[in-house]
Amino acid sequence: MPESLTARQVVGRIRAGVGGWVEPTVDVFKAGDPDRPVTGVATTWMSTSYAIQAAAEAGCNFLVTHEPTFWNHQDTHHDWFAADPTYQAKVDLIDRTGVTIWRFHDNNHAGFDPDPVLWTFLNMIALTGISKGDSPFSWQGQVPRMSLKQFAEQVARCLHTTNVRVVGDENLTVHTIGIGAHNLDTGLDANHGAEAVLIGETREWDTFEYYRDAALLGIPRGLVVISHRDLETWASTVLANWLALQVPELKVVAIDSLPPFQMQLC
Repeated sequence: MPESLTARQVVGRIRAGVGGWVEPTVDVFKAGDPDRPVTGVATTWMSTSYAIQAAAEAGCNFLVTHEPTFWNHQDTHHDWFAADPTYQAKVDLIDRTGVTIWRFHDNNHAGFDPDPVLWTFLNMIALTGISKGDSPFSWQGQVPRMSLKQFAEQVARCLHTTNVRVVGDENLTVHTIGIGAHNLDTGLDANHGAEAVLIGETREWDTFEYYRDAALLGIPRGLVVISHRDLETWASTVLANWLALQVPELKVVAIDSLPPFQMQLC
């Protein structure tokens, strides 16, 4: 019986299947042993403690995560957390479960056409006539004419979430929707000809206040904001399906990282 692939060999299959490889990149091993034989592969939006535990319970000791493990983009600054109990508990969890973690972010976005992370999301929220903007993370599409409030409600239904916030006149009629990612720059790029922009996780002091100023100054623009997880978690299943073709000898499953907010007070 042939030996199981190691995590490093699985990454080699991924790199071979991607159309080119971007360097420098955050797509490197973050924890665990890259040369440990793999019992199964789990994909997830973010390697939260829940996702790590769920991967182990599913019999998968290799976790491919889109976002960081240790709460900063480069997964550095371990000195910040040296005496932090949450950091120590998470390291202990990784050691105890034997899960190896590798990040697939930059080349997941850049290695496929169209970008599977954003393309999956665009189809989730039922946009039509989808077109790409000038920046890598801006898109546009259309919905039937409806109010800004109705569009926000549609987003909530499509994503099975209550984590939706709206800035602007909720009675504003919208048809063309811009899609931005995480900052005002991509929102402005997506704004051209759009009545509303939908963004996943963004700073409040620039993005929220720009759209609030627009509304107060009589400029008809609306903003709908969802969590980062609600923007990107859906692509974990798409990645799992693709990865299963690259490593047919291994079990591959997708694991949700769960919504970040548990309570809303009205």
